[in-house]
Amino acid sequence: PFRLFDNALENRKRGLHTRAVIIDELLNILIQAEQDDYELVWPGLTHRAWLTKRLETVASCIETHFPRHFLTGTPEMDRWTGRSASEMANGVREMVKWVVVPSAHTCEDFKARVNKYFAAALASEWGRFDRVSAENLFQRKGMMDRVASLVSAVLTAAVPILLLLLLSRLDVVAEPLLTYLTVGAYIWAALSLLSQLDPQYATKMAALKDLTKTFPLGKKDGGEG
Repeated sequence: PFRLFDNALENRKRGLHTRAVIIDELLNILIQAEQDDYELVWPGLTHRAWLTKRLETVASCIETHFPRHFLTGTPEMDRWTGRSASEMANGVREMVKWVVVPSAHTCEDFKARVNKYFAAALASEWGRFDRVSAENLFQRKGMMDRVASLVSAVLTAAVPILLLLLLSRLDVVAEPLLTYLTVGAYIWAALSLLSQLDPQYATKMAALKDLTKTFPLGKKDGGEG
């Protein structure tokens, strides 16, 4: 109960004092980043976990609470404000990638970006926040997933064909069985590709199978001689 009460108070604070919370979180990050030994603190996983929480608080405030301060009653305008806030929040979340998977110069770039956002929030110049669409935020991961899925589909489809070529070279299988196996291998390859590339393939095939059962093809009337 106390945790729920605390969460409710925190959410209330973010809703009423959105800008102040954003400034406070960014300032806390800057205070840490300006320490003389920050180069030694930066690599620590505990510190990076702390940074991700601070950044997500900023992003959440921008995405969830920021638009509520600018409700106009016009649906189109309110949707634009909400979309803009989400893109600004994604710009903040982009820095989480830097924290999780940093490169050689990430630390300095990170501090510069936090300074930029802090100054922007302090001056209420929200247009200085970088805006990243949801599609672009996860675009690289989505592309890698699609490539991996395609490679997996091709390999799965190619296995029976490769085995068939091996059997053919070894003269293990003779005609007409070889022809039957060849046709079967290519059918398997086609079906494997379809099942990998089309998530609804199995459902469509099941529906088609059920549909064909409704046609009286090949059925004989028991009353006919």
